[in-house]
Amino acid sequence: MCGIAGFLSNLTWHRDNDVSWIALLADALRDAGIGHLAGIDAVLDQLHARFDDLMAFATHLALVERADLRDRLTQAASRVEGLEAELKASPIARDPAAERTAERLRDYGWQLRNEVLANIDRTLSLIGGVPTPARAQHFTAWSIEQVLENLDRLEVRGRDSAGVAVQLRLPGPVSDGQMADWRRLAASTGRDRFDADGAVTIHALPDGGATARFTYKVAQLIGQLGDNGATLRAKVRADALLWSIALQADQVAILAHTRWASHGAINLPNCHPQSGWLAGDNAPTLVPDADTMCVLNGDIDNYRGLKDGLVRGAGHEVPAQVTTDAKIIPVAFRLTPGNNTPDRFLSALRQFEGSVAIGLLHPTEPQRLYFGQKGSGQSLFLAQVRDGLIIASENYGLAPRARASIAMAKVEKGGLQVTLSTLDGEPAITARTIDDGVDTELKPETIEIFSRDIFRGDFAHFFEKEVHESATSVRKTLVGRYTRQGRAASFDLGPDGIWAGLRRRLADPAKPAIRRIFVTGQGTAAIAGMGVAHLLRQALPGTSIHVEAAKASELSSDLDGVRLDDAIVIAISQSGTTTDTNRTVDLARASGAWIHAIVNRRNSPLVRKSDSHLFTSDGRDIEMAVASTKAFYSQVAAGKLTALCIADTLGTLSLTQIHDELVALEGLPSRIQEVLDEEDLIAACAERYAPQNRYWAVVGNGPNKIAAEEIRIKLSELCYKSIPVDFTEDKKHIDLSTEPLTLVIANDLPPLLAQDTAKEVAIFKAHAGKPLVVAAKGETCFDAYAEAVIRVPSAGAGLDFVLATVVGHLWGFHAARAIDRRSQGFRALGVAIEQALVESDRPLAPIIDAIAVELRRVADGEQDAALPPRAVAQLAALSVSLATADASNRTALLSGGVELMRKLFEETSRPVDTIRHQAKTVTVGISRPAREVAPTILTALTSLGVSHEALAEADRQTLIAFSSVLTNVAGGILYGLKGEGKDGVPVLAATTRIGVSEGKASGYDGGRAATGSKRRALRLGRIIFSAGNKADENLVLIPFFAGADWRVAGLAMLHTDLMEQASLQQKTALLKELQLYEDLFDAYHDAVHGEDRDFAAFIARVSPRDLLFRSPAELVRG
Repeated sequence: MCGIAGFLSNLTWHRDNDVSWIALLADALRDAGIGHLAGIDAVLDQLHARFDDLMAFATHLALVERADLRDRLTQAASRVEGLEAELKASPIARDPAAERTAERLRDYGWQLRNEVLANIDRTLSLIGGVPTPARAQHFTAWSIEQVLENLDRLEVRGRDSAGVAVQLRLPGPVSDGQMADWRRLAASTGRDRFDADGAVTIHALPDGGATARFTYKVAQLIGQLGDNGATLRAKVRADALLWSIALQADQVAILAHTRWASHGAINLPNCHPQSGWLAGDNAPTLVPDADTMCVLNGDIDNYRGLKDGLVRGAGHEVPAQVTTDAKIIPVAFRLTPGNNTPDRFLSALRQFEGSVAIGLLHPTEPQRLYFGQKGSGQSLFLAQVRDGLIIASENYGLAPRARASIAMAKVEKGGLQVTLSTLDGEPAITARTIDDGVDTELKPETIEIFSRDIFRGDFAHFFEKEVHESATSVRKTLVGRYTRQGRAASFDLGPDGIWAGLRRRLADPAKPAIRRIFVTGQGTAAIAGMGVAHLLRQALPGTSIHVEAAKASELSSDLDGVRLDDAIVIAISQSGTTTDTNRTVDLARASGAWIHAIVNRRNSPLVRKSDSHLFTSDGRDIEMAVASTKAFYSQVAAGKLTALCIADTLGTLSLTQIHDELVALEGLPSRIQEVLDEEDLIAACAERYAPQNRYWAVVGNGPNKIAAEEIRIKLSELCYKSIPVDFTEDKKHIDLSTEPLTLVIANDLPPLLAQDTAKEVAIFKAHAGKPLVVAAKGETCFDAYAEAVIRVPSAGAGLDFVLATVVGHLWGFHAARAIDRRSQGFRALGVAIEQALVESDRPLAPIIDAIAVELRRVADGEQDAALPPRAVAQLAALSVSLATADASNRTALLSGGVELMRKLFEETSRPVDTIRHQAKTVTVGISRPAREVAPTILTALTSLGVSHEALAEADRQTLIAFSSVLTNVAGGILYGLKGEGKDGVPVLAATTRIGVSEGKASGYDGGRAATGSKRRALRLGRIIFSAGNKADENLVLIPFFAGADWRVAGLAMLHTDLMEQASLQQKTALLKELQLYEDLFDAYHDAVHGEDRDFAAFIARVSPRDLLFRSPAELVRG
């Protein structure tokens, strides 16, 4: 997954704001006290109402220029922080009202201190080289800094490269000579290279003005969070040409991207944004449409096909050094004919297959930005603020600057094309659906979080912070989800409670009884799903309900086309944007399943797709570590609640049993904390064993296998190892030959089984393995055989696997740190060799000695976990070569040494929060062909006034199948239902007409009783295919429905054109999906006998049109 960020400014930055309210706010806060919570809340309400003013550029500049104003705001921040501290220490600290006020004080104390006051210095640092910055230069710096901060927050989605395009609008008149001078200056410093790092492009505007675009990029496989942002800031700060031209800037548009590579190497040529330049283009002669800049999140699945057909078919070539699929976006736009940018962008979007989010910046439309979103899992968030519009791939990217956002996340009708504009007379946000180009409304939703929710605090790593927050996350997940009194508990929270919909479905006599429950997710969420399935089975004793856990990428194949009206699908996702999970949900819901989501993000696509949902934590639980941790614990807790709610509704557990299970669940946070308190012991174990062992494994049996699966994921992610996970008893039959370091998860075992597992551990030990055992407190049967035993308490209620997982998360974290510490010698050596390369008289002996130190560590086994043998040999060879180096080969040897140290550092570095080749949530997913109703059908129905939501699900499936052979909808007529005539026959009246049907008379113009195919379609309530009165038409009669009782409201008749021929596979699938295959098969075999019988050949000869619009008897007669 990648991250997209952007900003489109308006012109309000030219004007000063009234900032007198800041002093009034400071005074009101000074007078507020914790004895009057309503008074504090009233002041915070005022601050909330002023949020846009607080974050506006005019306020920023006033704070820069007026020390007195800055002092007053500093006083306000200090008072907010002081009130929060007083409230926290007061006797009413645990009162719900006091907790809510304290939370708000923390939010706004953070906002004032870190997002307003600290931002002043961050912004000024960008223009530190400008002696006396003008207002326009201040605004340019302020705009760039807010986008780079947005990008910093998105780095956990992927950070192997990053780029930003800064486009300045320069009001006219800008002379041709001035533009030529800028271009010459750029060319003289090698900056006339289209979209390369450092590139500068100048374009004239029709009004006599111009745009100047500056591109900055960075690519690095290894690094820390913030490294890319620091590099980009350094490039911006040092760009004298940028700050010179910024003096004339009137408006700013910025498009930025942080990348997790899925197509193309990690290098600068593949870094986004990408422009539409092609092989053979000469700088700086690109026309504006060829010089658009685009960014991509997701994968364009048909990239190679477009590259061959669209690009090469037009006689062009993509530059050989550019291999990212993002390149096809600006190229497709460039090659799409027309003069209207939004329509051309829409046409380009329609050509792309896959789940994508796309941004486009046009050089001669400086006051617009264009975005597209297609498929499950890809979202963008937009916010309108005082100085323009801001864009981010995550809501938390907008949280520092806005209190409301608009989600771009739509699967239906092909997704969304959105135009942002700050032009006078144009709406700020215009959206339309991709398939039909129809305008659609996007509604803002409140942003519940503040940037403090993603702050790392005193922890060195996000991962560490989030493991330590896991107990709190579980506790928050339980709040308000049930009531408990005496020895009874209840999930009945009223008709609008969180469980009401699920409970109604479970008890609905009008629907099939629930017979199947599927629990699904991807990655860690899939493992949480295994845990939830385990808890469901415990909660449903004595029932015939089948419970199954499966990864979403696999379940989507199994569910496609299967009726699921007796099933619940529990979909688990922290973000709610995971492509494979959302795709599975789409399929399951279309097949009749009830969707129950367990998800953290409140405004996510998964929430909108679900019938019921249970939020984890409090909605502010933003997981920033690449390797997910606390989400796992809260998802399991939410799954336990769901299991108990289902048990309560179905009566499979007694009220007392449910109560006792809830008591155990409420104790889980304390048990988790007990394990966290043992971190030093776990860290020492990891330090001792992790760096010294090349091969690792994880095993477990029963519910312990769930913990083993999750621990394996974390060890693989954090420590860069391919690690097998097996059932404990199977390990001896598989790969003891590698003599692995084996984590044995054995804490949730009855005594006899623990004894049997101890025998397995003894076998591991006897075969030169190194078993580390996680056991229950008080269990001693492993002590004689294990290298180390880590003991954990019992949680009860089937939740002991959670505590073993805490051990595994901590062990993996400290294992990665232990390995990473041993990489620092190579980093230091790289620096020393670079210095020797620059300073020709620097002696090489210290470098040779340092290499010897590293080789001794290798000999002692300290690099066994990370360093491949070839690297050791290369290191030793370098030492020997340097010992005999002379002036003739010194430079070559040192240059090779620098490269070798880089490789050795990459091999051994384990940065935890910026995992190599990994992103926060990989949403590109498994690409499965999307089975959707053809856009031409949807467009025709929309033109007739029929919403796709008015179609029966069975008819939608029929249209999906029919779409595979459809080429066009030539026309159509809408027939409204006008009641009943004689003998109860429905009366229809022709109303709206489109296409070839326009202007033609109909026998139903005045209304008449339905006859023939129309009456049959109404009577059966489903689609009928008809060849018309003369048997020469291809008519599809589609009933549509309305009202709470879902009654037929009329018919839509479409005139269609079909393929002349299709493959045997296509036609066979079509017949089976429309349930026509068996009748035709029987008719054929009744009529044809002996050696002449060849049904497949018969199907192959018949056209799709005849298969659908002629009867089996007619087809067989020929």
